[in-house]
Amino acid sequence: MGGKDKGWISFNQQPLITHVLSRLSPQVTRVIISANRELDRYKSLGALVVVDEEFRNKNNINPSFQGPISGIIAALRQVTTSHAVIVPVDAPLLPESLVKTLLEPLSMPESSVSPLTLINDGERTQPLFGLYKQSLLRSLEEYYQAGNRRLMEWCCLQSPHIIQAPQLQSSFINLNSQENLSALESSLKPSNR
Repeated sequence: MGGKDKGWISFNQQPLITHVLSRLSPQVTRVIISANRELDRYKSLGALVVVDEEFRNKNNINPSFQGPISGIIAALRQVTTSHAVIVPVDAPLLPESLVKTLLEPLSMPESSVSPLTLINDGERTQPLFGLYKQSLLRSLEEYYQAGNRRLMEWCCLQSPHIIQAPQLQSSFINLNSQENLSALESSLKPSNR
């Protein structure tokens, strides 16, 4: 997105963060936003805003973009519940049933429940749409401090419970370029008939 903060990029005349919050907030009791820029703007949304910059600098790691792991670590450090739902800011079609879907495995016998639940959309497993047990924080920090940045690799090490949900595939579209954004906006416009 040309180095712009994705959360504030407009999609269908609203910032991406607005779309994500409108779909996620009714599903959870608290939202934590992990950000490194536009902090006051994010705080104005009424959510707790955490910065992962401190984690990077404390460990003498280059403060350039380090991928999503450092942001997840910053958020998990603030979680006061047993689990956290992780979602990216660039997915404006986030499923309105995401949390319900992710919580389903918790009704299974405890011995068979993984600390990490992810969704496979029929094409790929989505590591940024997951239910992360707060106790995973230490493992994720150790993985990151060892110089690793591949979130899916770490997820696989946790033996995650993977929910098969191909019906949700279109909900996981994430916008990584202006072209992606324009194409999705165009596809959602009513046809001129």
